[in-house]
Amino acid sequence: STFDQEMKDPEFKKSFDEEYKIFLWSELLIELMEESQKSVRGLAAEVGLSPTLIQKIRSGKQSDLKMKNFIN
Repeated sequence: STFDQEMKDPEFKKSFDEEYKIFLWSELLIELMEESQKSVRGLAAEVGLSPTLIQKIRSGKQSDLKMKNFIN
């Protein structure tokens, strides 16, 4: 497939892998927020991050994600 061919290119694969991780974080965060009925502001207050950062993660616009940011 075209995808398989593209994945043979190291630059493409690296970029894809990075973007996919961001996508997974975003999906995980959205699901967790829905299950626990947390708002962006509520989650931000609970984990000690700004609502802006939480929103960027939800939308996939925050690329330097670190698990330690979510652990108090």
